[in-house]
Amino acid sequence: METRLAAHYIFPIVSSPLKNAILILDESGTVLDLIDTGGELREIARLTFYCGVLIPEFPQLDITSLHERQQQMPQLSLHELLCTFAGNSEPVFVVGKKAGVYLLSGLDMAHLRVTSHSKLKKLV
Repeated sequence: METRLAAHYIFPIVSSPLKNAILILDESGTVLDLIDTGGELREIARLTFYCGVLIPEFPQLDITSLHERQQQMPQLSLHELLCTFAGNSEPVFVVGKKAGVYLLSGLDMAHLRVTSHSKLKKLV
């Protein structure tokens, strides 16, 4: 059975963040679809909505490292900041590619910034 996830934002990494988008994965974690809703999310069957940002799994990414890097490079957007962790592994949400999915929550959503309350949780 496929997994359908949505959040305030999804960061595919290979493109700009998508507001209220939907990520659909198969049982093995392969991306079946990434739906840009244009910010207008509508309820669909078996959709789980998360408060925060869905990001692909990055090697060596943890909330402490993310917070420290944001403090070191405050001029970077969250998208740019996440890209600094990508290295050669290219973690992305692309149709046909297997991806781990993390929820980044507790953000300053108005500015998409990590806070002292931010948490990182593996979903898939």
